[in-house]
Amino acid sequence: MLAVVALAGMPDASWGAQPVAGRDYYSVQLRSTRTSAVLQESLALVADQPYARIDKRGELYALRVGFWESREEAEQAARALLPKFRDAYARIASYRPDAIVATAGEQTPKSSTPLPATDAPTQEIEKPIAAMAAPAPVQEAAAVEKAVAGLAKLDLGYRRELLGKIREYRKQLDAGSKNEAARQGLAEIAVAYAGQIEAAEVLGEDGLVEALSGRVRNDLADTRRRLDQMAKRGDRGAQAALGLLYRRGIAVGKDEQKACHYYHLASEQGDVAAMYHYGLCVASQDKESSDRLLLRAANEGHPGAQARLKRPEENPQVARAEVEPEPVAAPAPAPTAPEQAAPVAQDALPAPAQEIPPIPTTPTPEVPPVADRRTPPAPPQTTSPPTSQTFLPASTATSLVLAFRAAKDFDAQYRGALAEKSFNDSASTASQLAYTPQLQYSQQQYDYANASRSTWTITQPVVSGDRFFSYRQAGPRALLADSTLAQRDQDLAQRLLRSVTEFVRAREAIRALENQIGLLKEQASQAQRMFDLGRGTIIDVRDTAVRHAQASASRLAALTRLRVAENQFAAITGSPPAKGAFAIVEVPRRFDLETEARYTRDGQSNNPQITVARQNERIAELEAQRAKAALLPTLSAIGVQTESAGISNRFAGVAVSFPLQGQTVVQISSARAQAERAREQRRQTEQGVQLDIERLRALVESGQQELTIRKEAIGAGELALRANLMGQQAGVRTSVDVLNSIQTLANVRNDYANTAATLAENYLSLLLQSAYETNEALARIQQVLFGG
Repeated sequence: MLAVVALAGMPDASWGAQPVAGRDYYSVQLRSTRTSAVLQESLALVADQPYARIDKRGELYALRVGFWESREEAEQAARALLPKFRDAYARIASYRPDAIVATAGEQTPKSSTPLPATDAPTQEIEKPIAAMAAPAPVQEAAAVEKAVAGLAKLDLGYRRELLGKIREYRKQLDAGSKNEAARQGLAEIAVAYAGQIEAAEVLGEDGLVEALSGRVRNDLADTRRRLDQMAKRGDRGAQAALGLLYRRGIAVGKDEQKACHYYHLASEQGDVAAMYHYGLCVASQDKESSDRLLLRAANEGHPGAQARLKRPEENPQVARAEVEPEPVAAPAPAPTAPEQAAPVAQDALPAPAQEIPPIPTTPTPEVPPVADRRTPPAPPQTTSPPTSQTFLPASTATSLVLAFRAAKDFDAQYRGALAEKSFNDSASTASQLAYTPQLQYSQQQYDYANASRSTWTITQPVVSGDRFFSYRQAGPRALLADSTLAQRDQDLAQRLLRSVTEFVRAREAIRALENQIGLLKEQASQAQRMFDLGRGTIIDVRDTAVRHAQASASRLAALTRLRVAENQFAAITGSPPAKGAFAIVEVPRRFDLETEARYTRDGQSNNPQITVARQNERIAELEAQRAKAALLPTLSAIGVQTESAGISNRFAGVAVSFPLQGQTVVQISSARAQAERAREQRRQTEQGVQLDIERLRALVESGQQELTIRKEAIGAGELALRANLMGQQAGVRTSVDVLNSIQTLANVRNDYANTAATLAENYLSLLLQSAYETNEALARIQQVLFGG
């Protein structure tokens, strides 16, 4: 564990023990290039960092710092270095002294003892931070590094950049539909999105694949024709993108034949993903060509091809590819459900003696790593306007506030809410322009005249009840636009928290079940020993086997829930949760509540729901008055100029009109009914908010007490289990008593997580109903539920 560092936020530890050659450690990779000279200047910037160095792996040089045994420390160091190196990310790699080509400062402990090589068995490690999703042995680290080479970065910041370019190009097209540069830029963005979808697909992130596919369908469906033109010109990115669109049926009809055609074109130009997919296309007709394509794709690092060939490291041809990956945005996507699980649950119970069958293990599925190679297209002539905030990738959003910021940029429902606000703002602006003068032009040609007559008329309303009440709606409509967006803000925060709490519930259930499975494994060994010694019964062995099978089945269901929760989170924020994020506090944190009267007063004054209802009521009242004023005469100032046969006439005057229309009476009655309806909806909303505040405050207050009791129940359950185990050894407790204690302990741990999640949901609802600012409310939930 190291890190003498100068940057705040870096792990506070000493240089630690000498790293061992051949062992794998977590490091922070800052940059990588094909020449070491480019990295020398950057190396000087991190001379005060632990083990700052330039490594050469394959054809690439990488600037790295640190050797940590803990991934969390490496991630913390990566976050601290992000202000200086925006591509900093944590990764795992073996320590190879011969690969270090340059260092900065003191890089080794003062002892000059040479670094020993070791062939000692290595322990299991976690997958590389960049993309892996299931445990892998240390000796596979080199293969893992190659597996991420070449494909696109799954980076929310990158997708934000693409979205900004989409908006910019759409504005240009609105200004002029023949803007070829903008259309070309949109087509290039479609190619980039295809690369993102390919990468997410390889990762197994189904939720992200669907979210990105939806973005293409909604925003880039009109680029297919341009992609066809690019593909005919030999653009391999467009060819590969069309292959993916036809293969998955995104914005086009699903057509495997066309997909294979475009993959064939792209593969001939060296596109790695296209090689893999076209290799699958021809697998049934030409196995030799298929194997050759898959082998080439595997050599280039495509994980699907590597898996298809059953580990290319065992193939001498594939093993020659030793190119290290390009840097992946820091930190990388969170692991999938199986990776979150502790390895203890993967072991099978020992098979009982005689005819008792062994209990089957629960295999952990592997998810291949991500890879792609496409880079973001440069915009034609123009650039996207700078944003006012810097958004971290969702995979680094370890707090609710950061995840909320990412969700506001990615979530489709919220993006629609922004469009809704623009519409409401336009209605307010239209009301403000009610008294603007009107200019009319007409040209007439009469049969009896040889020349046409042109007429210009300008009319300035002076007295008009209709326009007066329209103008007065401008203020309420502006408030309605702002309050509606604030309401959508709150809806997004609640949807985000629900996805997080579901993720927490599933993960904590997995942990409780794995702890239960581990205890059952020990109990099974004990029951088997007692049975072999003649001091136990076969019933004890079978009871343990049944409990183990039930726990294993429940764990599989929990893993499915966890994956679904991750996909829900990704659909909102753009990426799954970071590993280690959103871990509930071990000790409940008590917080003080305001009085019910205070919450109610704040809610009645500023709650967006109430504000929306009140502005709708005010607009309806003004509409009723406007309908009534339609019966009143209007007064306008008029100026007219006519020109005919070279003769011009001008005059000015005042016009008075008396509108007498039978339908006006009906419109007045309808407007009054609408105003009454809006009034009752406002009363209903105010009452509903008040009742919700009373209910939620009571639930939060009792929820805090319940959470404390649940925590005490965990301690009591642990003591009860210990007592039953000791009683079993003393012969005063049976195996059934122990099994029941194990089950009870798992239940109370699960109940604690459920109670904590429910408390957080109720507390957020209370704060939002009381008109707390959304970010502040989420920050409070973060502190209460996750402790940071």
